[in-house]
Amino acid sequence: MCAGAIVGARIKNLFYAVKDKDNGGVSRFNILNNTNNHTTNSTQLCEFEKENLDLIQIFFKNKRKLQKNKQKCVKF
Repeated sequence: MCAGAIVGARIKNLFYAVKDKDNGGVSRFNILNNTNNHTTNSTQLCEFEKENLDLIQIFFKNKRKLQKNKQKCVKF
């Protein structure tokens, strides 16, 4: 997610499913609550973070498998 785009679009309330402690602009850098943005943003982590994380990891694991299988197919 691009926190800069959210600030630019002046979205007032943001609900997100999982924290990204390594790269997240919302969860790591707290960009949306910066007073220099001149907007009033409310950020809230949705309930069931563990379940949301599991769903996202399963989705991308399956996506990588599909991509790997596509690469095995040789087109002539």
